[in-house]
Amino acid sequence: MRSKNFPQISVVMAVYNSVNFIDEAIKSILNQTFEDFELIIIDDASTDGSISAINHFAKRDKRIKVIKNKNNLGVAESRNKGLKIARGKYIAITDSDDVCKKERLEVEYRYLEKNTDVFLVGSSFEYIDQRGNKKGKKIINLPQNKLDKRILNGYELLNATIMFRNGFNYYYRRKFTLSEDYDLFLRLISDKRRISILSKNLYEYRINPSSLMHTQSNKQKLFAKKAREFYNERCYNRKDSYESFNPSTILSLKEKHISGELLVKARELKFLFKNTHNMHKYRKEIKRFWQEQGMFKWKKGIVYYIISFAPQFIISKIKRFIWK
Repeated sequence: MRSKNFPQISVVMAVYNSVNFIDEAIKSILNQTFEDFELIIIDDASTDGSISAINHFAKRDKRIKVIKNKNNLGVAESRNKGLKIARGKYIAITDSDDVCKKERLEVEYRYLEKNTDVFLVGSSFEYIDQRGNKKGKKIINLPQNKLDKRILNGYELLNATIMFRNGFNYYYRRKFTLSEDYDLFLRLISDKRRISILSKNLYEYRINPSSLMHTQSNKQKLFAKKAREFYNERCYNRKDSYESFNPSTILSLKEKHISGELLVKARELKFLFKNTHNMHKYRKEIKRFWQEQGMFKWKKGIVYYIISFAPQFIISKIKRFIWK
């Protein structure tokens, strides 16, 4: 039985060299409309002064618990340290360079309280840049009967928006140094745990050129592919071959030399194409991109450019087909 002194929610935040954004990330949790939580911050051997900023807040708010890794363990192992000591009825994940909307915890908590058949809930979100400027929204509005299949096919459930039920011993698997969250989601689906994604925007996701998602994007795709292979194994054998998996076969591969800044700009152009009816504006922006980076740095942009000359009703149909 849970003690009355235990918080309703444990928020887990892994930190590595986030000194430029950590203050804003922590404040966005401390200023939540829902106040019955603990904030577990795991500093993964940062070298940029992040721990000083964390301790500054911890001294002023007893809800903050700090763990400092002696060595850099990676985000999966760091989060797991937080999960293992979490006392809340529910566990929420957040990232150290992002921002939670002030009602995030309350909305997700109320949803899980009301929908007892749902194990994990995530939310829609918006993109922000390094300066906090809004770069567009990712609004997810799918019927429940299609969601599992869409997640399996790589539909974007942002790990930093999730809240799930504590006490079931779900952790991020250590060998997944990338796509560890996707592997977790597929294991939940294998176990018939129901996942929901709210259409309400509760999170600001910062596009960070130096993040692993951008600097090791090809390796991330290969880890995601491996997660799907394990999912298929479990469907037929009830277990997968994770124990014999050697991640070095992926980690040793050389990434194509594409800068994080280029990937961020490509994402912004993709979002502009998806969300604007002003194709003239899109063509103007992509021409500027080509002048700076070269035409073949982002080949998909060429396809979008050609499509942009089609009649608007055809463009709308193509968009629905691509992002259905």
